[in-house]
Amino acid sequence: MIESLRRGAASHPSQATGAAGLVAAFVMTTLALLGCGRDGVTRYEVPKEAPPTVSQRPMAPRMGLPSAPKPTAPTYTLPAGWTAKAAAGMRLISLAAGKGADAADVSVVTLSGSAGGIAPNFNRWRRQVGLPPMPTEALLKILEPITVGGQQGQLGVFVGKDSGEGARGVIAGLVARQGLTWFFKMSGSASAIQANTAAFRAFLASVRFQGGAPAGRVANPPGPAVAKGLAGGARRGGTPQFALPPGWTAKPASGMRLISLMAGAGATVADVSVVSLPGPAGGLSPNFNRWRRQVGLPPLAPADLTAALEAITVDGQAGHLGVMSNAAAGAPAKSGVAAALISRQGKTWFFKLATSAEALKGHLPAFRAFLASVRFEAGAAPPEAPPPKSPSAKTAPAAAANPGGQP
Repeated sequence: MIESLRRGAASHPSQATGAAGLVAAFVMTTLALLGCGRDGVTRYEVPKEAPPTVSQRPMAPRMGLPSAPKPTAPTYTLPAGWTAKAAAGMRLISLAAGKGADAADVSVVTLSGSAGGIAPNFNRWRRQVGLPPMPTEALLKILEPITVGGQQGQLGVFVGKDSGEGARGVIAGLVARQGLTWFFKMSGSASAIQANTAAFRAFLASVRFQGGAPAGRVANPPGPAVAKGLAGGARRGGTPQFALPPGWTAKPASGMRLISLMAGAGATVADVSVVSLPGPAGGLSPNFNRWRRQVGLPPLAPADLTAALEAITVDGQAGHLGVMSNAAAGAPAKSGVAAALISRQGKTWFFKLATSAEALKGHLPAFRAFLASVRFEAGAAPPEAPPPKSPSAKTAPAAAANPGGQP
């Protein structure tokens, strides 16, 4: 039909326009008829996606390292007259040394890594009491080597000048252990630091980073059974026997120490240690001058130092005894040391008592009796402690305190 219409339009040009209209109408009608039998167009509504909730949203990666768990507080023996306080903030241990307004504040804090290093920290404590910072080399010379819980460290005592509100002081120990730096610090008035220096040393000597007592609890001091065992032969290999003087207490030995004792109690307590090193271990003058620096005294020339030492004998071995303190040096925080050095069978033995300058003289008779009781041979029984004799040691001459108020 469509072909006939096209031929008709071609043979009758005048009807072309009308034929074209008929063709268009026919096409439209046909398309309409073809769609009549099919389903209608279906509409689909796609719901909008709900915004993701907080838990569904992808989390941005957290920057930095995860925070390390808080270290466990070490155990320790609470000195007489001290009080434990609630530890807050960065503190693992918080104590009050003494009572009333003049009590010194004692804290134990730990930080990861080197925590700034030795010189920056000790110079920071110097600035806290109004003292100027010191060059690293000069600072290291006035710091005292210490052992805390078997770990080596440094101890500094700094007392500032009175600026009208009373002089302030700080005694602080810094110990590195297993990737952490431990800070043991006592701060307060100069008089409080002076009164509690010996007790602070005893506190440091009692610290145990790993022990049987619960973390942060005060460990019971060793009783007479421990002392008897040490004196009777149940001890570490190579440790000499000795008679424990009255009023002294044996403590667990750790680190380099073969023997660790506490002489007395309270403000007059003294720390006693016995250490052995191979060979000359530095020699006579370097060791005794090191002990002099620990109490704030300048070193002496070898000839002058030898003249100030006392010749002694410990279990048949000749040695030297030095008694050193800064009691007359004008330093607010005064300390004292009595130390003996003995050479025996290729080893050097160090017997040392450290306390306050005021208490040093009172401890000398018992320290001498302790030295007299020492027996190096394991088979030799220690004698009874002889009665204490009046002190007759030559005391190293006192000297002016270090510049900047450092005792």
